[in-house]
Amino acid sequence: MMTRTFLTTLCATLAVLAAAPAARADTQAEYNLIYFSDDGSLITPNPLPAVVTISQGGQLTLNIDARPDQPDTFYLRSGAFVPAFGGLGNVFVEVPRSLGETGEIGLLLPNTIITTPWQSFQLTFTDIGQYTISVGIDSSRLTTFKVAVLPAGSGVTTFARDWNPLIFYPANTIVTTGGLFTGLDYWIQANDAGTMSPPGAAAGDWFHLSGPPVAGPQGPVGPTGPAGPTGPAGPAGPAGPVGPQGPAGTGLPAFAIVTLPASEPTPAGYALLGTASLSYTDTTNHKKTLAVRYFQKP
Repeated sequence: MMTRTFLTTLCATLAVLAAAPAARADTQAEYNLIYFSDDGSLITPNPLPAVVTISQGGQLTLNIDARPDQPDTFYLRSGAFVPAFGGLGNVFVEVPRSLGETGEIGLLLPNTIITTPWQSFQLTFTDIGQYTISVGIDSSRLTTFKVAVLPAGSGVTTFARDWNPLIFYPANTIVTTGGLFTGLDYWIQANDAGTMSPPGAAAGDWFHLSGPPVAGPQGPVGPTGPAGPTGPAGPAGPAGPVGPQGPAGTGLPAFAIVTLPASEPTPAGYALLGTASLSYTDTTNHKKTLAVRYFQKP
């Protein structure tokens, strides 16, 4: 077999350990993948489901091959990890032991990619949650799938879609109720003996996993933001309609004096002060004389 180093770091630090994890279950799943060596594409129907389900501490074995030429490098990548109850999402990678050789174990950290010359290796998942794993012979054309790690002893689940009153559902069966447009509720059968009862009818038969999204309560009013800059002045608006006529004014104040031509009668309420003769130049530039009288308001 090839003697090159088991793991070579590409995108992040790879920690190589001296021993396997203390507790590890037997292999839970095994899949074979064959790639076309010229472009790195998968040439057999993908044997991997979208989600591989194993128990905590269980192992996933991947056997990789290529045709027509066998490459000397295989890629393995760990993407995002979504924890169920915390944890780091580390994946232990081990090559199978063979006669005369000691297996090596490495730690594949989340969001890292490594290379290995080995065609077969085992992955051990220590934390409960969902892992994203990619594998292949070309780093730009990796086969990506998810690994759902369930609590130890939880068993394999089966998704049976819409609940049917005519079907007997064994333990670990997942069903839905509700409608596609109104929202679906997901339930898992928790009775070890199974049941035909509808979800939610009897305590201990079905556990509610999730339901349609529901809007939460409105949060408190946030602080007022700073005032924005003053905008440009807008265009002048159209002229408004003419308003109603206002009330009559109060007239001249007390003791006001008015001048009238001598031919005009005395205004009501005014007293005659005297007479005079006014000299002025008219609009035709002729000298004129006008007899006037002065009146005073009491």
